[in-house]
Amino acid sequence: MVQSKQITELPLLGRNPYALAMLVPGVRTSIGDNNIPIDQISTVFYSINGQRAANNEFLLDGAPNSSASNIPVINTNPDLVQEFKVDTSNFSAEYGKASGGVFNVVTRSGTNDFHGSLYEFFRNDKLNASDFFANRGGNARPPFKFNQFGGTFGGPVWIPKVYNGRNRTFFFIGIEKVRFIQGATFGGTLPKPQELAGDFSNTRNASGQTITIYDPATTVQTGSALTRTPFPGNIIPATRFNPVSEAIAKYLPAPNEPGAQFTGVNDWVRTDANRINKDAGSFRVDQYFSDNNRFFAQFRGRDAGRARSCLRD
Repeated sequence: MVQSKQITELPLLGRNPYALAMLVPGVRTSIGDNNIPIDQISTVFYSINGQRAANNEFLLDGAPNSSASNIPVINTNPDLVQEFKVDTSNFSAEYGKASGGVFNVVTRSGTNDFHGSLYEFFRNDKLNASDFFANRGGNARPPFKFNQFGGTFGGPVWIPKVYNGRNRTFFFIGIEKVRFIQGATFGGTLPKPQELAGDFSNTRNASGQTITIYDPATTVQTGSALTRTPFPGNIIPATRFNPVSEAIAKYLPAPNEPGAQFTGVNDWVRTDANRINKDAGSFRVDQYFSDNNRFFAQFRGRDAGRARSCLRD
C-alpha cells in the first residue's frame, strides 16, 4: 500500500500515481513504456508476478476504471489521491477478474478544516542541450515546453446562516491543466535546385555512377523489348515539365545539408513540434449520516486533449 505522503512527495514523471506500482514487490515494467504519452507514462504496461500486463484490473474508489483494452480510463491527479494500493496475490472475495494484479485508487475527501494547494511542474528546452542533428543542420534547438499546473481545495460545506456541514458534509475540488510542446528533429531527402530545373547531369548512385534519365516519349518496341533514348546531357527540357508539378515544386524547401557522398540523400533537416493541451477537473461531495453510514458522489470532467503539429521556423 502506498500512502498519501509518498504519493505527493515522491517524484512522478507526468504526475501519475500508477508509476508508484514499482514500489510493490513482484511488479515490473513491460516493453512499451517509452511509446505512451508523458501524462500516461508508467500506467499501462506492468507485469505482476509474471502475468501479462493486460491481465490487471484498475479500480477507482472501488468502481471499475478499466477500458476495453484493460488500461486505466482515468489517471488521477496525485493531489486527489488518498491511498494507492496494488494487490498482487491472494485477493479477498471482493476482487476478481484479474489474474495479474488489482490497482485500487482511493480519492481524498474534505475535512472539518479548509485546506488547499497550488502547484506547477515544468520542463523547458532552455534547460536542455540541443539535438545533435539540429546543430549539424543549423536548426534551432527542438522546442520542449511541459507545464503541468493546478490546485486543490476542500473542507466542510458551509453556507453562512444557512448550513454548517462540519462533521457531516464535505467537498473536495481538484483542477489540473497540461500545456505540452515537444519538439523532434526530422531528416529527409529533397531534390537539389538543379534537379528541379531538370538538370540530372550530376545525379549519381552510391557507386558514383551517373543515373541516366530516359525520355519516355522515345519508347520503341523491338519484338518484346522496349528501348528509350536518354535525354541529351541528362537534362530534361523545361518544355517537358508538367505545370502542376512545377507549381508544387515551388513549395519544396531547399536542402540544408550536403547529404551522403554521391547520392546526396538525407540532405535536409528540420525541427518540428507537437502541441498538446489537456484540462481535467474533479468535484467530490461526502455526506456522513453516522459512523457506519456514509455516502459520496463524484464528478470528473476531462478534455481528452487538443493536439496539433506546428513547424518551427
